[in-house]
Amino acid sequence: MNLYNLIPHIESQFRRPSGWFGRIIAQKMRRGNLPEFTGMINMLQIGDNDRLLEIGYGPGDSINIICERNKHCMVTGIDFSELMYRQASKRNKTFIKEGRAKVKLGDFRSFDFNENTYTKVYCVNVIYFWEDLEAPFGKVYELLEKGGTFGIFMVSGESLRSNDVTNTPVFNRHMIPDVKACLEKIGFKEIEIIRNENKIVECYYIFAVKQR
Repeated sequence: MNLYNLIPHIESQFRRPSGWFGRIIAQKMRRGNLPEFTGMINMLQIGDNDRLLEIGYGPGDSINIICERNKHCMVTGIDFSELMYRQASKRNKTFIKEGRAKVKLGDFRSFDFNENTYTKVYCVNVIYFWEDLEAPFGKVYELLEKGGTFGIFMVSGESLRSNDVTNTPVFNRHMIPDVKACLEKIGFKEIEIIRNENKIVECYYIFAVKQR
């Protein structure tokens, strides 16, 4: 019997992992998301003095990769799962102690960043959990410096709909044209949509730039 059939509301664990089953889901996400995190980091072309914000850092792997690769940038992460906060804090303990990384616990949409700004903001497999994209995209725009980049990785709405786990009310199945239209409405320019050819499911990297 499929383990997923034994666990009620498994889809909510992908949104906000918790408890013993959340730890299992976190391990699954670590394996599944690592190629996408690596692709995102490579395409963001992170340089010295970049200040990055990750929305939904999960177990903290991408923060770890960035800090390992570049000793002269600063990475802040925000996630509203207490389990992920503990794991990411432990995984990046050295970088946090050195002042090169910060992990915050809270909901990005309501979190007060104290007027901090960033050169790059990114999220991987996160926007499905936002019913309305305009408000969070608008907040990203405000947090970015002029000329800053917003990076998104997402599976298409059509592919989410074809999967039993993701074809539920927990996952908002946003269509790529709608995401692009919302970014344009907020004021983002130079929007680039790149199909990830390494996956069977239809998924994309999307990059958008705040007006210079």
